[in-house]
Amino acid sequence: MKHKQLPLIHRFLVRFDEKTFDNLMDMATKYKKTKSAVLRNIINKRASNKALNNIEKIGTFNAKALLNLSRYQGNINQIAHQLNLGEFCFDEKEFHEMQREHLFHIKELITELKKSNLTLREVY
Repeated sequence: MKHKQLPLIHRFLVRFDEKTFDNLMDMATKYKKTKSAVLRNIINKRASNKALNNIEKIGTFNAKALLNLSRYQGNINQIAHQLNLGEFCFDEKEFHEMQREHLFHIKELITELKKSNLTLREVY
């Protein structure tokens, strides 16, 4: 008869301030688990959460997206200003093509920002 080997268990002392301890107690009560089980779940969930590994990439992308959107806003304001002055001569066909292109890029940015927001929500 083979005996099943039990997993190695490690013990260590953890110190909490009052607020953190109260939060732990509230979570243990809410989920009907021991304090140890709550801490294990939090640690394991965070360790396996792929989104945490991508936070820096997401932040960099979001910063670039915001910069691009602000550039579009600046370009639109310049065009509006020139049109209001009546001194802006432009090819209407070319203008509409640029408009479609900008709209396409803005929609792409919005889609990517929504994806990154969903990924960030997984972390919290």
